[in-house]
Amino acid sequence: MARNLFLLCVVCAVLLVIPATVSAADVPSENLYYRPYSALFDPDKFWIMSSPVGQFNDNDRYDLGFENGTLWVKYWYASPQYNDPDWWFEVTLKELVEFWDDGNGQLDTADTVLSTVNLTGNFYSFTMYEDDPADFLTAVHSSNRVGLQFVLTERPREFDDVYALPLPSVGNVYTQMPTEVLVKASFFRSDYNITDTSLALVAQTRVVEGYTVLYQQHLAYTELNITDGTEGGYFSWSTTANDPDSVFTSATYDSVNLTIVYDSHDVVNHGFVIGVKSMAQLSGVYEPPEYLTPERAYGVGIFVSIGIIAVAIAVTIIWRRRALKKDEEVIER
Repeated sequence: MARNLFLLCVVCAVLLVIPATVSAADVPSENLYYRPYSALFDPDKFWIMSSPVGQFNDNDRYDLGFENGTLWVKYWYASPQYNDPDWWFEVTLKELVEFWDDGNGQLDTADTVLSTVNLTGNFYSFTMYEDDPADFLTAVHSSNRVGLQFVLTERPREFDDVYALPLPSVGNVYTQMPTEVLVKASFFRSDYNITDTSLALVAQTRVVEGYTVLYQQHLAYTELNITDGTEGGYFSWSTTANDPDSVFTSATYDSVNLTIVYDSHDVVNHGFVIGVKSMAQLSGVYEPPEYLTPERAYGVGIFVSIGIIAVAIAVTIIWRRRALKKDEEVIER
């Protein structure tokens, strides 16, 4: 019987801890913007999946990938697990053009084209670098004239960088959010002996039906804002490149075709950001019901466990008395 009582006390002690543990899992994380992701990549493409961890009232998910020159993002809010995405957006890198500009700062028929690199197709090799606090994935074009670095983060991170980046900054310190992927691009001229040539990145966009792509110019960056009025995302780039040795950039967009022109420079380093507006984050922080708070759950656990222990002791005493009584009857016989 003593052994049974001991086992019951052990069980009660476990029950004492479980309520607090279960309740603590429902409490929002200290880092409200934490979004874990998983990354998959082949020699010619990559794909990441990112979602919050239950700290918001609602849930959402976004997938982002790059394949054959196309950067795409898909977003789920209403049903993050199973249905078709609420919206998707693609930016396809078409060409890197080197040309003599006629003086208007744009790529047009009056310019003299010196070389063109096709960016659409299976021309990229990928390498993944795991680091803390951010992971890096590089894509190098077979021409060796285009290099892309994708920066992924699970928590907000601050950093200094020589790239001009379309991110919030204080001085030279930038902040990247977990709902954003930073794309650091490097473009190279074909022949450094040719002077005064410009480079142009030519791209095309596609968006799911029902969404509008707005071309918005700001002081330090320009963006394509993907929205239906309530939710959406963005693809943005800074108005200068090669920070702090700035290279002037200009851009044109006609709702499908995007062209970004860079002034004469041997190597251009330019930063892009593609991201989503998280409706889960906007839904507010999850607040567990009062009966699930750690203090209350722990108190209830103690009360219930003490009750169980008391019952166990009482039952054990009764069993013991009955056993003693039976022993006495046997002795009398």
